[in-house]
Amino acid sequence: MTEAELAREKKKELAPQQAGVRFALAKAVLPGLAKHFFVGHSPGNGGDWERQQEKPEDLDTRRHPWKEGFSRHQVALNWELMLLCYITDRHQFSGNDPEQRRYLLEKVAECVAAGVDYIQLREKDLSTRELEPLATDVMQIFPRDAHTRLLINSRLDIALACGAAGVHLPSSDLPPSEARSLLTGAGIVDPVIGVSAHSLQEVVYSESHGADFAVFGAIFEKNSCVSADGLERLRQACRRPAAGTPMPLLALGGVTPENARQCIQAGADGIAGIRIFQENNVQKLVEMLKNLTAD
Repeated sequence: MTEAELAREKKKELAPQQAGVRFALAKAVLPGLAKHFFVGHSPGNGGDWERQQEKPEDLDTRRHPWKEGFSRHQVALNWELMLLCYITDRHQFSGNDPEQRRYLLEKVAECVAAGVDYIQLREKDLSTRELEPLATDVMQIFPRDAHTRLLINSRLDIALACGAAGVHLPSSDLPPSEARSLLTGAGIVDPVIGVSAHSLQEVVYSESHGADFAVFGAIFEKNSCVSADGLERLRQACRRPAAGTPMPLLALGGVTPENARQCIQAGADGIAGIRIFQENNVQKLVEMLKNLTAD
């Protein structure tokens, strides 16, 4: 049987599961998503952003009630090893659209084989109709026992449809606790919720709402602009007071094999990025980065 035939067979095998997921999505998630999109969860849109950003009254004494300390996913993490997150951007590959898509799938396969902890599918320019088949193709790369977890950027519906481990939420998105409730209600057991954070306040907020980890940046640069105080802000966020084991922070923004050590010395639990994975041999990169924590 050819590779194309195997792929078709696997799609047929997944079809009933995906249909069930879509039914669960319509029943359990759409009401919450409607609130998310139409009531509003971003600054300045008349929604409840101000309420979300309020510091919980019991923040200094305990974590968010659902969490009871921290999630099963966090419990299972090896806290002695660096956490790594590859964030996709097919447009940074050369070639036309089909070639960029192929390079993206090849890089995902490389990261899965190398044991990268998280892959965040972040192709924000794609419509739902375009993103779902891409996410499904990405998910097919993952063996059943894969160490790597696939997270879909912002889109809970796509995460459910393709069987991803969870979602990654921008800092202006809905609260991590609400995303977890929606995904759990739709049948995902112990979903992984990653978040983006750009300040100590956003880290504290996400931690109080039970996020599994935060990508913190920009450390060195963003959109080719140098971040002068990124390392200091990372250091302050990593030294924040926390109840129990703190939420892991992964450094993002201009991180390279050459400066990654500075992030670890500042207290980061890992590294996240686009170019650092897309422009390097991932197996060698992972070995080099993991060794930084052993030095």
